[in-house]
Amino acid sequence: MPQLTREAEENRRDLERARKVYKEYQHNILASGILRSEITKGTNTGEPLELLFLKAVECIAKMTGDSSFYTIIERNVREIYGAGMLEQLPLDMEIKALLRRRDLLAAAYERETETDTREHIKAAYKAVCERAGTLTGAAEKNQGAPPSPSAISDKNP
Repeated sequence: MPQLTREAEENRRDLERARKVYKEYQHNILASGILRSEITKGTNTGEPLELLFLKAVECIAKMTGDSSFYTIIERNVREIYGAGMLEQLPLDMEIKALLRRRDLLAAAYERETETDTREHIKAAYKAVCERAGTLTGAAEKNQGAPPSPSAISDKNP
């Protein structure tokens, strides 16, 4: 391949990469603008602070291009404030995520033909169902009930 052809092909690839980066950048600007609008609207309508917080974190992630930031914070909110502290909204988010995972595992089980893999999927499905059941029971017990004084302690976990 002649030198000029290689350079032209390399320039074309560079330009295509730049277009993709710019397209993602423009998408993130649009998404962050929508999120900022939703946050403003949410503060005016009394949307729960947990949801507003997660929208703000997602907005930051979009503006910085760091999607892992949102993923980590959202998981921590669900697991720590939901399953750990039994706060209703994050608990509901965690249950919803588990049910989504359960459905994906069920679909994977149906698609899979290898016996060993099916057994692994079946075990994961069972664990997810048990966890969802446990959290659903905790959510039902917790709904509307203030924490008992014995549940509050000065001790660290």
